[in-house]
Amino acid sequence: MSATCNTQKRPQAAGAKCWACGGPAHGQRNDRKARSRYCEAWTFTCSKCTVKGHYTKSCSKCTTCGVWGHRDASSRICTQGKGHRNPPNQGKSTKDQEQEQVGYIFEQLCTTSEQTNQVSRLEHHIFDGHWVARPSKPHPMLLVNMTPLPEDHSSFGHPIQDTSQLKTITMSMVADTGCQSSIIPLQSANSLGITEKDLIPVKLVMRGAIKEDLGVIGAVAVSVTTKDTTSSAMSTRLLCYVSDTMEKAFICREALISLGIIHTNFPNVSTVTSPNIAASMENSEDVTCSCPRRRPSPPPVPTSLPPGLKATEEHVESLKEWLLDYYGATTFNVCEHQPLPLMNCEPLQLHVDPNATPVAVHKPALVPIHWQDKVYADLERDVRIGVLEQVSQNTPTTWCSRMVVTSKADGTQGGQ
Repeated sequence: MSATCNTQKRPQAAGAKCWACGGPAHGQRNDRKARSRYCEAWTFTCSKCTVKGHYTKSCSKCTTCGVWGHRDASSRICTQGKGHRNPPNQGKSTKDQEQEQVGYIFEQLCTTSEQTNQVSRLEHHIFDGHWVARPSKPHPMLLVNMTPLPEDHSSFGHPIQDTSQLKTITMSMVADTGCQSSIIPLQSANSLGITEKDLIPVKLVMRGAIKEDLGVIGAVAVSVTTKDTTSSAMSTRLLCYVSDTMEKAFICREALISLGIIHTNFPNVSTVTSPNIAASMENSEDVTCSCPRRRPSPPPVPTSLPPGLKATEEHVESLKEWLLDYYGATTFNVCEHQPLPLMNCEPLQLHVDPNATPVAVHKPALVPIHWQDKVYADLERDVRIGVLEQVSQNTPTTWCSRMVVTSKADGTQGGQ
């Protein structure tokens, strides 16, 4: 199925530009709602005024006070202008002043354009056949099942006092090939049923990229299990360090090698690529959202209840949350940025009467003006996730039915 170029596009004023990204305006008003859907700079944080939602090149510098974020003394945020009613430190806390300043900056930026006399600073670019201004990809997350190993604690000379509270948990860890040792937050260790007094005392002091102390208070011996693209379980044992300051869990390079996620010669270039690496490269679409990475197939059907939960009424909400998390990357994944996986079956065949006369509609369908942005966004989403395929311009069209936009019972746009 394909979407032809005859679909009606978002209305735009002739020559209008988006103040935030510098490209064509997003819709007639170029308001926050439209920019949150289409503007590439929506998630970008300006390095000059530290306000999120516009590129650094779109930021303005005051000609009077020299502060980034507004144009001149007519702005209310300008400390040397007439519009500034109160001195910056009069009657308000530092936090209130900062919040008010951010609000003023955003308000002023909504009506400013790029200054021609400011120094041009390059945004982050990705080479995709050609250089494209695009934010960096988010951290790669690995979904694992983590199980405490009390017998290993005993072998290290620090047995766990109460093993009845131990349980397996499912958690996401940042797959960091530059991490030398795996580390988890203290609350994750508590979720395993391990208290602070059960932690194995360690000598190692872990420091981050800028030499800051990561707050290691001990270690825990665990088994980490994940699944490859064929749903086969891959497992390894780790001595995970526990931090009382970190909020994210990181899995180290050695563990990634043991799980088969990266090759043993990493970072050397290898001519032999494992099936796991090939699959990850094949599915390495550019995803900048925080949704779970979509998996090609659901995990196996659970054969027993998760540890600590029972099939009773008081555990209904906990079981619901567990199921949502268990199938979060497949069945319940409603991400609108990642392509949908292909079905493992014979290709669908459309049987057409050989004597039928081809009909192609080339006149664009009429779409109510208050639905145009929504319809256009839905079409872009379907192309992005692989439901529709965009046809290049000047491509001959043999069959093409007219698009029909329908409404829901409440009057909102329901589909096409």
